[in-house]
Amino acid sequence: MRENERIRMRMQFSEAKAFETIGHFSGGIAHDFNNVLAAIRGFAEVIVMDSGQSTKSGKAAQRIVGAAVRGAEMTANILEFATTLHVKTTDFEFSTVFDKAVGLLVNQQHANITFQCDDDAVGMAIDGNENQFVRLLLNLGTNAVKAVDGRPGVVRLSASRWTEEPGQPLLEARIASIQYTVSTDDKRYSRIGFGAVGNLRPCLSISVADQGHGIDPSILDRIFEPFISTKISTMRTGFGLAIVKDIVLAAGSALEVERKQDVGTTFTVWLPLVPPSSVKLADPGAAIEPTGHERVLIVDDDVDVAVSAAATLETLGYHTTAVVHPPDVLELFRSAPMSCDIAVIDHAMPEISGDMLAEAMLHIRPEFPIIICTGLAMQRVAERTREVGLWAVLAKPVDHLQLAREIRRASGAGRAPGTG
Repeated sequence: MRENERIRMRMQFSEAKAFETIGHFSGGIAHDFNNVLAAIRGFAEVIVMDSGQSTKSGKAAQRIVGAAVRGAEMTANILEFATTLHVKTTDFEFSTVFDKAVGLLVNQQHANITFQCDDDAVGMAIDGNENQFVRLLLNLGTNAVKAVDGRPGVVRLSASRWTEEPGQPLLEARIASIQYTVSTDDKRYSRIGFGAVGNLRPCLSISVADQGHGIDPSILDRIFEPFISTKISTMRTGFGLAIVKDIVLAAGSALEVERKQDVGTTFTVWLPLVPPSSVKLADPGAAIEPTGHERVLIVDDDVDVAVSAAATLETLGYHTTAVVHPPDVLELFRSAPMSCDIAVIDHAMPEISGDMLAEAMLHIRPEFPIIICTGLAMQRVAERTREVGLWAVLAKPVDHLQLAREIRRASGAGRAPGTG
């Protein structure tokens, strides 16, 4: 027995080291690939703005932008898998996350899929990280789309307050258990879950259901491992469901998977509710026009990324200066600190990192607004951004309309929020 235990522990250790190596390696690739996607998306957005959305070239460019967005979602999955950093949380209304995730899924233009979305969570708030829960819904939604396997089908996403009703299947298991498995003898129906819903009440229930063939019962208990396919017919590898489980566990929540042979699979997540009075709701009238005339300094060691960002912002009316050799920036800024109104700086650069460059620039001009763009794990960079006192951090590949709006906000505020 002791020998078997030693063998099991050695196997677990080897597996952990293998995943750590994969994480480091894939994280580096994801960062570099984000730069490629940033340039592709940037130049495609310029074509859309120059040609118009309704022209032939404009429509083609929009498809390129959509492909870049999907590629960015893949790299985001890899980066989140490769990163085990603590994520700071806050209270927020869940409907904002639900709407954003649904919008991203629908914009991917799955011609064979009809999305049915029922958001009954308006006014309901949870504690967590908004970006992570958008990622959770995107991963579950993408998994559902692929489960349909190219056939016409429906993917249903819903969010509502969970109530205990007498006679609900597995009610006692859901309330009390940490982990449970139920299946019929013929394996046509099975259900697995982990977490205790009883610890979460009152709670919000989120479900994503597909009309696929149903997950192969032989791998149902392994679907949250990286590189495991949830489809019977073909092998698909990825980190999507592994990240879903990580997010659920980190939030102290509960998750259940129900599969019915030739009917489909439903993923359900339960999240504890917090009082809505503690949540700051978004102002729907606070939209900011992306056009402007500010002088923008763009710093990125990748020429294509810098040029595409400059081209997009110039199309919107901004005046840009692009620098691809970061050490030159400090000399330029020291000699003429008032020559630009705002800077947009890449985070990961050779010779000097974006946050170090920004910190040096703030010593010269303390209230100078600076935006950091990163292809690395967002939370780590965001925490460093707050320490330095910068304006904002945006994920690569950057949505240049979002970047332009952030420039407008910073210019209107006249100072970076972290400067006290």
